[in-house]
Amino acid sequence: MEQRRWPLLVPVALAAVLVGCSSGSQPNTQTPSTSTLTSSPSMTPSSPASAKVDPAAQPAVDAYLKFTETANNAERKPHQLGQAIDPAADYGKYSFDPVRGQENAYILYLSQQGWVRRGTPPTPRPQVTSVDLAAKPYPSVSLTNCPIRSLGWEQTYYDVKTGNPTPDPYATQAPLTLNVQVIYYEGHWGVYKIDRLKDKPCGA
Repeated sequence: MEQRRWPLLVPVALAAVLVGCSSGSQPNTQTPSTSTLTSSPSMTPSSPASAKVDPAAQPAVDAYLKFTETANNAERKPHQLGQAIDPAADYGKYSFDPVRGQENAYILYLSQQGWVRRGTPPTPRPQVTSVDLAAKPYPSVSLTNCPIRSLGWEQTYYDVKTGNPTPDPYATQAPLTLNVQVIYYEGHWGVYKIDRLKDKPCGA
């Protein structure tokens, strides 16, 4: 779904149904223990492993990276509605609605089509653009992400039964910039919104 990150390209009706019945609650006014407020962008690296991030934003960045990792795992083996979720693919632990519901819809769509992703997913490169731990109704960290593309992953689905590749009709020629909002709610950070900027390919 950002990473991807994030192909939230499912039929609108399916997405609307699953977002409505998703188990995630909407954020409220709980706040984290720290009260640090930073408004300037943080330094970020070309790869998560070498990140230099404002300590106030690091838990939010970590949550986004875990969401990306677990969502990618779910796309490798999409679970069916009502099926137990592999802990390694439990993106719900790192997200809230509306993102959680959108990802639920996308994974169900893959399952219904009998499609999976294979290969190496795009490498996320999150950059912190703002940190507001005093925000209401919930503390918030904003990120942008221009992932390093992996053509084998993003351009093609694979049929579970035959193993044959199926071109992704929604694949773009260049990775798109993602705007990501991560919030603090129910005692932890999680991805709240992801917007794919169709008019802003990475590097443009």
